[in-house]
Amino acid sequence: MFTKTNVHFDLTTYRAQNPDLAGFSDGELAAHFKNCGFREKRCYAAVDDDHERFSMRWLRGKGIEIGAGSSPTRLFGDATTELADVDASLKFGGSRYDQLFSLDDPQLTERMGVNVFDFAIASHVLEHVDSFLRGLKNLIDLVRPDGIVYVSLPIKEYLYDKHWMPFYPFAHHVEEFAHPLKFADGHDRLIIGEHEQKYEAGGDFTIAQQDRFLHHKHNYDLHDWTALLFQSLEFLGGPARVVDSGFGRQRQDCNFVLQKLAATS
Repeated sequence: MFTKTNVHFDLTTYRAQNPDLAGFSDGELAAHFKNCGFREKRCYAAVDDDHERFSMRWLRGKGIEIGAGSSPTRLFGDATTELADVDASLKFGGSRYDQLFSLDDPQLTERMGVNVFDFAIASHVLEHVDSFLRGLKNLIDLVRPDGIVYVSLPIKEYLYDKHWMPFYPFAHHVEEFAHPLKFADGHDRLIIGEHEQKYEAGGDFTIAQQDRFLHHKHNYDLHDWTALLFQSLEFLGGPARVVDSGFGRQRQDCNFVLQKLAATS
């Protein structure tokens, strides 16, 4: 009936995913969706995975996706994105970038501005930056009041990280917020040590500066990512609230959707 990005509006899915519409007839449902158009912030069609479900439910307007590489988030409805990368050579994949920056750059919003986008996406990015808190703050600052931040994070227990990644308490992140590179050398030494032990015993492995973001700096299980997020929002003064979350069944990811509060700048 209605299509967008090769996704077909489906009455059954629309009704099943939105209990407040359960009493609508087929005709009323179709009319409701047509009236909303592709601005509708609901699940209105079958999607391939949880990542796409979060996108269909929340991402509308003009957005930015950081570190998409060769796998940008599939968009539905009335949505477009700029792409941001940390490396001009596009070594992480993809065919273009619109913005070039590190997400935890303390001067990022001075250059980019605040309240610029309707939504921001960071899928498998925040675990790579030196300062989780700074990266999260920048994401929230970049979106307008009531805008959406969608974050997807890996789960430590499903990766080789579980064998060597230490548990970093919240105090560690507070120190990195003030000094984003304070523990950068320590993070790199852990990765170098693990690499030499696993792949090049007795070798002299080093990490080139341009390759630092290839490796995880932090990683947690579902419980500890959730705890870290709420501690971080409290530390930052409550600039956003969690409006959706879920454990990805397909990619074993921890997904959070935040909405920026109107009173923040």
